[in-house]
Amino acid sequence: MVIIITTIIMLLQFVIHIYLY
Repeated sequence: MVIIITTIIMLLQFVIHIYLY
């Protein structure tokens, strides 16, 4: 469960960085 949440957060940060870029 925690691993899934962590993965989602990392993916969200990655998408946000690309979106802001």
